[in-house]
Amino acid sequence: MAEIRPGIVCVEISAFSHEGPWSTRRGFDSIVQTVSGIGREGGLAKNQDGMSHLPCQALDHGTGYLGAFGAMVGILKQRREGGSWRVRLSLSQTGHWLKSLGRLDAISAPDIKECDVKDYMGQVDSPYGRISYTRPVAQLSDTPPYWTLPPSPFGSYEAKWH
Repeated sequence: MAEIRPGIVCVEISAFSHEGPWSTRRGFDSIVQTVSGIGREGGLAKNQDGMSHLPCQALDHGTGYLGAFGAMVGILKQRREGGSWRVRLSLSQTGHWLKSLGRLDAISAPDIKECDVKDYMGQVDSPYGRISYTRPVAQLSDTPPYWTLPPSPFGSYEAKWH
């Protein structure tokens, strides 16, 4: 890519690594949590037999955030030093890093109550009934975010360019 576009900053994200015996295996957050032992650790923390994955896609999100940070660092280095830059990350390395931060022997966080999040929620009527959703975090005064259509079954609208 650098030959075609000198000065490019490329971020590559894989499931297990870019090198080694698992480099060609595909995967996503819950698969990596399973094979890395994170799911089993969650089960142990809940005193249950079997796995309990993290309550969010922490590996997907964390790796994405690290990738965005890596892109910014790559752009900064490109501006200062020139050249093309490659940033490589994997979900499994993010999981390894998260595991290195330590663990809790029990999960005791209370469930979030609806009254705690009501100011962040919206509702819309749809073919599925009334749906609650999390409103966009970014609120811009001149361009407020909104959805023009509610969630709908596949095939509800003809595909076309606007």
